[in-house]
Amino acid sequence: MTLNPALQFRPDEERVSEEDLLRFEQEIGYTLPRDYRQFLLEYNGGEFTATDPATAEDASLYFKVHGFDGQDTYRCDVAYFIGLRKDPARYGLREQHETTRDAWGIPASVLPFSGSVGPPKMYLALEGALRGKVVINGRAYEEKRAADEEVTLD
Repeated sequence: MTLNPALQFRPDEERVSEEDLLRFEQEIGYTLPRDYRQFLLEYNGGEFTATDPATAEDASLYFKVHGFDGQDTYRCDVAYFIGLRKDPARYGLREQHETTRDAWGIPASVLPFSGSVGPPKMYLALEGALRGKVVINGRAYEEKRAADEEVTLD
């Protein structure tokens, strides 16, 4: 993984197997993109830290992300990647997916897989034209939620 030299990536200590990923895919009803599956098998999430605390404010990794509507684009910093947890006491991909789907009205076809220093979560689209792309619940999401409309991934 090539990173900003001011950053260090610390993978999660917990490892997952191919069987764990297959079980998770069955639970959520979607297959994960091949590259993302490989990332989980190798790192299972993790977090970024600054290599030099004096330059921590300049140490960021950024994604170009799409809104759920596929039109708006945003630039978001990445602080961590969420891993798949075997221990139910640890909040991971499974729990994040359930919460965002059931409590926040986020479509089941997107998986919260990363977060920023601030509140935004980044999602991985699991179907349609945006499959494999990083999306965020931007302006279109907020407008639909305010109008009490169903949120979809366009």
